[in-house]
Amino acid sequence: MGKPVNFTGGLTFSILTYTVIKKKNDANGDWEKQEVDLLYSITGYAPKGKITAVMGPSGAGKSNFLDGLAGRIASGSLKGMVSLDGVDVSPRLIKRTSTYIMQDDRLFPILTVYETLMFDADFRLGSISRADKIQRVEKLIEQLGLMSSRNMYIGDEGTRGVFGGEHRRVSIGVDIIHGPYLLFLDEPTSGLNLTYAHSVIEKVHDTATSGSTVILTIHHPSSRIQLLLDHLIILARGQLMY
Repeated sequence: MGKPVNFTGGLTFSILTYTVIKKKNDANGDWEKQEVDLLYSITGYAPKGKITAVMGPSGAGKSNFLDGLAGRIASGSLKGMVSLDGVDVSPRLIKRTSTYIMQDDRLFPILTVYETLMFDADFRLGSISRADKIQRVEKLIEQLGLMSSRNMYIGDEGTRGVFGGEHRRVSIGVDIIHGPYLLFLDEPTSGLNLTYAHSVIEKVHDTATSGSTVILTIHHPSSRIQLLLDHLIILARGQLMY
């Protein structure tokens, strides 16, 4: 999966290798250090304006790969080159340029769904009018299937709030409302039923077609979701299969 001839922007990566040091007992019962490659010599690309899905069985290295691309692996452990729109970039610059949506995001429990999204709209969309922010938030609430819970509190262990699937969709909404230039998502459909999982990927697809480079990990997508995935990277045991 080398860089294509008609490549018009996005993220490219070359010979990515993630090595850690593990300790194990030798034949004499003594501890010895051993280098283990969690990712090995992965080369490929994620085109701009598309969703790139990273797939593979459990233990394939999907999350490690996503963390490596997003600059979230300790310096020195990851080797290789990463370029954004044809320019080599450091892990620090990638972290500043991108948005990373984890499986377990933290939200303010005392805010409602609407207030949470409006807070982030005010924070991230300072250049547009209040009316446009409200319109964007209302549209996002509808697209993510949050109409019935728009005025519910996020909640926490001590305060009753939205359900887990709704919490997940709000977390994703918070991070895509501003149309990030580079977006990483770790298992965005985790905990969602088929309908809501599709609505989330559909919205992420809209973000991509608006000009973002989107890379996500995903397990067993439905046939409807597969139609929204533009580009596939398949890993197994830390190596590139396709």
